[in-house]
Parts: sequence; C-alpha cells; structure tokens
Amino acid sequence: MNVSHNHLTATNPALLTWLNTYQPDWAETQTACPNESDPPTVTAVNPDFGFSHVATQIFIHGQNLSQPTTINLGATPLDAIYDSDELIIAIVPAGLPVGWHDLTVQTAGGTSQLPQAYEVLPTNSDDLTATPDWLWTEPLLLREGRPGHLGLNVQRLGGTVTLEEVAVEFSLDGQVHSRGRTQPMAANSTEVTTPLAWTPIAAGQYELCATIDPDNLIPETDETNNRVCRQITVLPPALCVEPPNISGVDIENGALTTLAREVSLDVTAEYFCGNQAGHIRFVEFEYFLGAQRWVPITITPWLPYETVHQDYPWTLLPTFGVRFMSAWAGDRLGNLSRTPAQDHISLVPQTQSGYVAQGGIHFYRFYLEGGQTFQATLQSVTGDADVYVWGPDGALVAFSNNESGSDTVTFPVGLTGTYQIEVVGYG
Repeated sequence: MNVSHNHLTATNPALLTWLNTYQPDWAETQTACPNESDPPTVTAVNPDFGFSHVATQIFIHGQNLSQPTTINLGATPLDAIYDSDELIIAIVPAGLPVGWHDLTVQTAGGTSQLPQAYEVLPTNSDDLTATPDWLWTEPLLLREGRPGHLGLNVQRLGGTVTLEEVAVEFSLDGQVHSRGRTQPMAANSTEVTTPLAWTPIAAGQYELCATIDPDNLIPETDETNNRVCRQITVLPPALCVEPPNISGVDIENGALTTLAREVSLDVTAEYFCGNQAGHIRFVEFEYFLGAQRWVPITITPWLPYETVHQDYPWTLLPTFGVRFMSAWAGDRLGNLSRTPAQDHISLVPQTQSGYVAQGGIHFYRFYLEGGQTFQATLQSVTGDADVYVWGPDGALVAFSNNESGSDTVTFPVGLTGTYQIEVVGYG
C-alpha cells in the first residue's frame, strides 16, 4: 500500500469490492474498489491541443485506467506512463494530421473512447483562444454591493504580424455586459484585457462568458474556440471583507532542484477576519510545449491551514522539468487572497531514468553564481537528445548537439542568476 498527499493505492484482491477508510476523527468513508475487470472511462485530456511540428505531452484523466494494453489517438498508438487508475501520461508525436482526433484507451476490462479528444494545429496557425480558468474576477469572490472587475487572459497561437488590439465581449447570464480590449498582441503571446467594472446587485450564481473578437474582424485558423464561460459566485454582504495575505510558499525548503518526486511544502499566510486560520489551495503547473502554455496538472481541495502550513508532503507527477506551485489562501467567510504565493522546482532525472519525446523539450532551471564552473552530461540511451543552456539575460551560453551518444556542456559562469537547461529530443 502507498499513501501520498492525495492518493492511497493498494493491490486489490479479486473479492475485495469496498474499501473502508477512517479519518483522524474516526469518521468512516466507504469507497468502491476498482478492479482490473472494471471497464475504463476516459473523461478528459489536458491539454487538448498542440502544434503538429512538436511532440506534446498530455494527461489522460478518467476512472479504472488500470494498466492499459493500448492507447490510440486516432489510428496512432501513443507511448505512455501509467501513473494511477485516474491518470495516464502520454506523448502525442509530431507529424500527426491536422484536425480533431478521438482517443481510445483499452484495458483488460474493456475500451473507452473520448470523441474529438485532441486537436492537432497546423504549423502556420494564427489563432486566438482562452480557457475558462483564464476568465477572471477581482476579487476572486465578489460580494453583493461591492465594486469588482472582470477580465480575460487571451492567448495567440502562432501568427506573424502584431495585432493592434483584440476586442473581448463579456456577458452575464446571457446579457451583454461590456467590452474590453487587450494590448497589442505579438505572435505566440498572451495579453490581459483592460479590467471592466461590475458591482453585483444580488448574491448568487452567475454565468460569466467572454467572446474573443466578437465582430469576427481578425482571420483565424479556428473560429470555433473564441468563447469561454464559467460559473462565478457572488457572496452576500459581510462585516469583514479583508482578504487573507499569503506571503510565501516554499517547495523543499526553497530548493531549485530535486531528484525525488516526494517533496515538502511550507506556506505562510495571515487571516484577518475572525480568530481562526482558514484554508489553503495548492495548484501545480507544468509547461506544455505543444500547447505553449503553463497547464495546471494538480489542484487540491481547500485544506486546513493548520494541517498544511509546515512540511506538507507532496508528490510531483512523474514527468521531468520545471514545476511551478501556486498557493491561495481563503478564510471562513469566503475572502480569498488577491494573488497567490508561488515557487518553482526542477524535477531532475537520475541516471538513465529521464525521457524526452522526439520533437519535445524538457527544461530545467539552476541558480548559478559567477565564478563557478558548470558541467552537465546528457547520455542518450536510445535516439538522439541534445542539450542547450541559456543565461539569465536570455543569451545562449553553451550547447552540445552530437548525433548520438553523449553530450556534455561545460562553461565558466559569468552572470549570477537562474540558467535554463533545455534537453531537446532531436531524433
């Protein structure tokens, strides 16, 4: 049996159909146990798109995803890492046909297909898009009668010529509210709309939607992904509305790298309303090259501050490279911190344990001081991977792109700061 911050896994005897778990207060929870003969269910793919010219790592979410026999995107079998009955990590290779593809997962228990699970974008794309979690309010939870703001983060995938601005129309419960605009948008960039004022007149649930380029003035590769919506909550008035202040989160005591997936988290927050501490939510992000964005890969429920503020155990997912961690604070009245605390760490592979897909990139970040000498050796067990090092000023410092075997970079550190090491799957 293995226990982590949010998973308990154990080998299931054939006749065991229920698992009883007990909380510290001895509250009992009964859960149906997955069995290898249970049919799988695929519920989501994240991210659900990527460019055709690069390999893209995807997370396949679902239930009963016991060791699959085959995973296909359309007719293409995918290489994958089995993480748990709820998660499979797979690689979409470069060069697949442009368009939508169905995902099929087959296990001993049966087959599950998710129609139009993943879209391959053309190399010459020029597309404007967003996700529901990029549709924001300030503060995060609005209150009846108190002024707030609405906005959207807009991403441009591809492109060549800079767009002067992009209009975004906002609506609440189907009624047009107002329009905002971004700053000029260069190719492969993300911009934020101007904040739009809104003072809710009543508490409750609202559907907030945003439509990018509502007048269809900008030619795009895909005109069907310009609208995003999500439910927002407006709270009733409260005597205390001071948001918590979250001043920091540290991964593994501030370390920049780790060889182990098991790390600890420390978080510091102040709560001003009431005489009790509130809750913390952690969100782990990873950069997906094919989608050209940071994607949330693990989101916790709200956890008691007293439980998680020091040495909280966390298990990084088994993919290598830089991870960002955001921590939000919330109190018992619904007030949330205005911004999250953030930290990052690089999960570095041990000898012969790393992998990178052909056309893919894994990157790591190291803090180096001037006067040191840095050396890194990359051994390609199969295929050909290359290594590139970029300095704090964005300049290429060193690289090695031997056709096969070993690649080594060595250089004297000039500038003190954070260096980015990129491992590129060439062939």
